Amino acid sequence: MSTCIVVSAPLSDQAQIQLNVSQVIETLAYHREKKRVDITFDVLVDNPTPNPGSLKFIHRGVVTVALERFPEHPTEPRDNILRKVYQQRIRASGKSNHILFHPRVNCFGFQPEGVEVFTVPPEQLSLIADDFGQSALTPDSLIPFTSFVVRGFPAYGKSLFRIRMTIENPTYDCFVSDDESFSVDGSGRLMDYIAFRDLPRAPNDSWQKLFEREICPGHIVPSSYDVVILKPPLCEALTVLPGTAQIAEIPLPEEGLEEQAYWFAARSEFFYLDLKYLPPVSLAESPDLLTSTPAIN
Repeated sequence: MSTCIVVSAPLSDQAQIQLNVSQVIETLAYHREKKRVDITFDVLVDNPTPNPGSLKFIHRGVVTVALERFPEHPTEPRDNILRKVYQQRIRASGKSNHILFHPRVNCFGFQPEGVEVFTVPPEQLSLIADDFGQSALTPDSLIPFTSFVVRGFPAYGKSLFRIRMTIENPTYDCFVSDDESFSVDGSGRLMDYIAFRDLPRAPNDSWQKLFEREICPGHIVPSSYDVVILKPPLCEALTVLPGTAQIAEIPLPEEGLEEQAYWFAARSEFFYLDLKYLPPVSLAESPDLLTSTPAIN
């Protein structure tokens, strides 16, 4: 499926090349019956330049995207789970719209000293999607990717912002299978999929030109890329297959949390996380599904 995003610096401003994407946290919830994948990308950017920053993102297929506030005090079940996963890395700083974030040293360790990060309110940012016109997605001619720019994160500092993404049909049926395996892939693999599988089937050359002119030259590989996959009852149950490569499963910091999520850290931009839906379980076989919900602090 390749749900990972590709991050690039817009080359219209050469200063943007100095941007460093320190961390991306991708959280996924798969819904087989609804044929939908709900994703959040929490993006930590270090902007050493004197100008407000901007980044371009692309994702395979047709997706909907929006900016969302990063929750300093989680109340939704999915954000409560995410905060529990990152309890050793994300802490309150005492300042409004700021957190203390502990950068990753390797797949299993973090820096002991947290760095102060500004959690950018979505109203301070702008999200602008590239418009190539409308075209039907067919087996012979598909829209290769959705591209958009996020602008406005502050100069001279570290910023964290959240992108919410939804994958539905027809893109869902192209990349997710109810019966076969599908994957979450690193940006290096994603670039190859787009270049060699998707662009040759594009309705016109607009995507090819943007890909060659803006995406490839400015491609930024995040210093750290984490993947969190939620488990029932918030979404469908998945299993991780043996073909997974270049990504490590991380022990969760709290007892019982392994029943609510998987947590992975990428070893390279060419990681491959191979997934498959588990067979449906009827309510008669698992009556606890009627009442079990994640704890909310």
